[in-house]
Amino acid sequence: MRHPTRLAILLFALTMSPLARHAAAQLREMPEAMVEALVRDLSDLDAETRRLAALRLKNLPGTGYAALERVAKREELAPEAKPVVDKALPIVRARSRRVKALYDNWQENLRTGLDAYDKFGKKNPAWDDTVRQAITLFTKPDPELAPGETHVALIGMFKKAIDAGCDDPFVAYLYARSLRLHGNGDPQEAQRLLFESARVLEQSSYPPDRKLYAAVRYLLDARQPDRLMLDICRKHLEATFAERNRPNDHYREVADLVFQAFQLEGDRKMAFDAVFPIYQKARPANDPNPAGFKGSFYVDYAWDARGGGWAGSVTDEGWKLFAERLQAADQELTRSWELDPADPRAATRMIAVCLGQDSDRDREHMERWFRRAMEADPDNLQACRDKLYYLYPRWHGSHREMISFARECLATENWFGRIPFLVEDAHIAVSREMSDPKRYLARDAVGGDIKRAYDGFLDLYPDSNWHQTWRVRWACRCGKWQDADKLFQALGDKADVRAFRGQAYFDYYRRKAAKKATEPPEVRQPRLGGPDDDPDAEEMDQVEIEGPIPQ
Repeated sequence: MRHPTRLAILLFALTMSPLARHAAAQLREMPEAMVEALVRDLSDLDAETRRLAALRLKNLPGTGYAALERVAKREELAPEAKPVVDKALPIVRARSRRVKALYDNWQENLRTGLDAYDKFGKKNPAWDDTVRQAITLFTKPDPELAPGETHVALIGMFKKAIDAGCDDPFVAYLYARSLRLHGNGDPQEAQRLLFESARVLEQSSYPPDRKLYAAVRYLLDARQPDRLMLDICRKHLEATFAERNRPNDHYREVADLVFQAFQLEGDRKMAFDAVFPIYQKARPANDPNPAGFKGSFYVDYAWDARGGGWAGSVTDEGWKLFAERLQAADQELTRSWELDPADPRAATRMIAVCLGQDSDRDREHMERWFRRAMEADPDNLQACRDKLYYLYPRWHGSHREMISFARECLATENWFGRIPFLVEDAHIAVSREMSDPKRYLARDAVGGDIKRAYDGFLDLYPDSNWHQTWRVRWACRCGKWQDADKLFQALGDKADVRAFRGQAYFDYYRRKAAKKATEPPEVRQPRLGGPDDDPDAEEMDQVEIEGPIPQ
């Protein structure tokens, strides 16, 4: 039987859209009662209740891990529930690591931000409390925001302190950053304030890392080089890396940001040489991040040498540099992964190495790194996208293998990580390589895959108007006009018309669906192995997309 009350209690924790899951992954532990309710539903007499409970357990946020682990250890756990719980545990455990990292980063930013102001700021009782409140709110992740703690309130706090006479450069920088991130005013004026605050902060007694961060944030915001800001970054880079007692990922973030800023001058290798030796020297040998940083650089540097053209356009020197740089990337990324297999970044980047190296290797080389990337992070959409690209016919696979892999992703039911939606990417990619893309997308198997993707997502997140509207758009795109008409009617005034690029397109397709739904159905396209006079029959036959989803 159904339990509407129990399900209503669960909706708060389980029906948030993964479009904003990094913002919506709550940092506080999920109440155990919520997890217990799901586990009880695994023994319900109603099959649909059992299915949804299993689906929701698999898609729990990381804050549910502690409760799920406690439930899993209970002796009274029902036999039919145990395999479902055991399967969900490693997935939710990986999410809990990300939640902890987010929480630790928040606390670190809060502590160091307040310490910086208290030690080096221009303090005055007229604004000190307001500044501390603003710094606290500035560092706070969105899921921790209380009612009234809005971006508008944040900007108002900084402005209140400044209007009271506060001319502290760190406060001015945070105010300018808030305006750039959340303000609705003149973006050029906000950018000017960001530059001016970074310039004045450089002349203050604040520590090197605060000066570097202000300069690098301005550079990345402006997206163009500025001599003064670049010089500030160079001046304070070594001292920033020389700090101690910060998490490893803090120094990796510094390296990544400054590397991006230095690349604004147009030379990837010069930017790397300006950052990496200082970074590597400052870090202990057991920190996996310098090797990961170097390996990631050499992946991109290798593809710079090869270029983006077809193989026949690559020079002999390009092939030589490509191979040498990929070998360097392989070595560094492997070392980084060996130092920390729980970090998915190195294993994920190795898929790009495999893309260039695997002409002389078997598929298992890539599959091994893909498994490692997914074991470290079951929500690793980037690894799935990289594998899909690896399977393009121009590289190491075929259209058939692309669709097969995408349907494996669909079968994971990992909506929290958006893994099933890779089936969209795969069908779009294959359609673009067909002589008649519209005809390919009109195939029943394509529409069925897309429908299963959106229906499954909306089982978990039924209030996502964006996805409800996209489901309608896909029905139109696949030529399923009767389905589209029904979905348009069900949407009513809840549609998110941005999915159709605005109200005009939305209204056009709504009218078209209503009209087409009353017309006789079009002659269905031939199935695989159709008549010889079908001009696309041979091409379509290379893509086996009929049949059940793999389990």
